[in-house]
Amino acid sequence: YLLLDQPHGPSVIGEPELRQRLAGLGAAGDRALVRAVEAAALLVQNAAKQKVPKRTRTLSRSITTEVTRQGDAVEARIGPSVVYGKYVEYGTGIYAEGGNGRQAPWVFKGAGGKFYTTHGARPKPYMRPALDENREKAIREIGRVFRAQLTRPGP
Repeated sequence: YLLLDQPHGPSVIGEPELRQRLAGLGAAGDRALVRAVEAAALLVQNAAKQKVPKRTRTLSRSITTEVTRQGDAVEARIGPSVVYGKYVEYGTGIYAEGGNGRQAPWVFKGAGGKFYTTHGARPKPYMRPALDENREKAIREIGRVFRAQLTRPGP
């Protein structure tokens, strides 16, 4: 099944029917589901890497996917491992989305030892657009890979 973020919380599409079908497939169904979710997540990961601002490419290189099993569900977490990734996505200071940033300017010391004053940085979303623009494609990819895994010969 597919877990989608909604304004009122996550929703599951096709959960009862899928649970019933997966129970009958055993380990092969479990493996197929993990591979299908991983393939869909990689579509979003690759899109995020294309969209992220690329000054040094550190942020882009840090975007990874981790697929885990949570009970009956398979969960994919896609995102950057560098701390500042969230600041690029949501902005900082007076520009932070939702007004959640520092409202007063602050001073910081740059790499060359020079001091700078800032009011923050504007958001440059890359993760959310990557998901939004690839949601339908990811759903189709889950179905395609799941079917391919279940119809291929071998263990």
